[in-house]
Amino acid sequence: MAQTTTTSPAPEAARPEVGGLPSLALASATRALRTTAVLVLLAAVVAGGAAQRAHRAGEPSPPNSADERAYLTLAHDIATTGGYGDPGMNEPLHWPPAAPYFFAAAEKIDGSPPHEFAPSAVYTGQAIVGTLAIPAAFAAAALLAGAWAGLAAAAATAFYGPLVDQAGRALSEPLGALGLALAVLACVWAARRPREWRFAVAGLLFGLTLLARADLAPAAPLVAIWAVLVARRPCGWRRAALCGAALLAGVVLAVVPWVIPASRKAGKFVPISTSGGSAIFVGTYLPGNGTMFGLKRSLGNELRLQDTRLSDVPNFRLPQERILDLVAERHPELDRDAALQREARENFHRYALHHPFSFLRMLGGKAARMWVTPNRGPHRRLTAWRLAVHLLLVGLALVGTLVAAGVVRRPGPGALLTVAAASTAINAVFLSEPRHLLPLLPALFATGAAGWVLVARRTRGGAF
Repeated sequence: MAQTTTTSPAPEAARPEVGGLPSLALASATRALRTTAVLVLLAAVVAGGAAQRAHRAGEPSPPNSADERAYLTLAHDIATTGGYGDPGMNEPLHWPPAAPYFFAAAEKIDGSPPHEFAPSAVYTGQAIVGTLAIPAAFAAAALLAGAWAGLAAAAATAFYGPLVDQAGRALSEPLGALGLALAVLACVWAARRPREWRFAVAGLLFGLTLLARADLAPAAPLVAIWAVLVARRPCGWRRAALCGAALLAGVVLAVVPWVIPASRKAGKFVPISTSGGSAIFVGTYLPGNGTMFGLKRSLGNELRLQDTRLSDVPNFRLPQERILDLVAERHPELDRDAALQREARENFHRYALHHPFSFLRMLGGKAARMWVTPNRGPHRRLTAWRLAVHLLLVGLALVGTLVAAGVVRRPGPGALLTVAAASTAINAVFLSEPRHLLPLLPALFATGAAGWVLVARRTRGGAF
């Protein structure tokens, strides 16, 4: 009898992938659909944020603060004469250059009727810069944790009220926010594959940010240290040190074209701006609680005795520059910035050494004021709802950033935490305003959203 042989069916792995092509096509279509959905949602978020900023730019606020008036004056001088401050302007180098030059460019190209206090294009430019921060926040979060984290960061940046308000004010915060968001994006990108040139790009972007927000300059060496720590494990200490040096070199390369002519004009070294003397004097003046309004309240009567024309002017309307000049006149042998620095040293001696608990309480209150008090914009009351939204958004973003850096251990958010810690310390000691938090927020929303998405993934995967 002939022996019959039965052929067993081929194992699954050996069968030809007849159904593979439809499966691949389905997966490709799903990815394309997901990408399209993300792009549509991002476009909607950007459009919504742009519309709000355009509306705010159409109804700008009068330049009530000394910074706004100075920026607009400097911009007009640049646009009309090419100089940085007219001869009658006291200490034009007190203000860093990015905002004045940006406003001057807007004034030159402005073809629309001006508002009564500034060209319309200034506020249009502010709206454009604020809108650009939305995709920058998306990109930083998406690079860290994917598109949905990016959309959350973009939405927070687009619709957070105090960021929208800046489109109607002639201040440097929108430029600082965009610059820092791009710098953090570059830091995240550099940390993924540490190379010297990548960190140099991050340093260049951070240096350009300093031209708008010179108060963040002390953070530069701290970010360089962060770069060394990030690059140490994959590259070794020698290459890591070169990465940190490259980041600092990028910062220097960005600011040197301004620092050299500014120092030549001042006849002394100018580290981007000369605002340090007044800022640290006001910030350490305990009778004024470290604020400009407190300084006016404390020294207002002394100024009125010197200038009787101000006798009926309330404290909050007293000219800030006149108050600072009054203090600087105590040292006629020094220029104003040096005189205010000397007064600041005397503040430390008089208050920090002899009233340490009151002094530390003042510093702590200023640091907290930066984080817990939203910049409510001109003539707007701080409602309970507005405060609650601020605390919820900023609190979630800060905790998410700490989670991303400390729990999930993504290296990029550490760069922002370094800048945020330095900014908090600077605002504790120097003159502090709630709006000084605004430059941090798009980047903080990005790293915070990434942190929450990453920890949710780990929770679903059973990593915790």
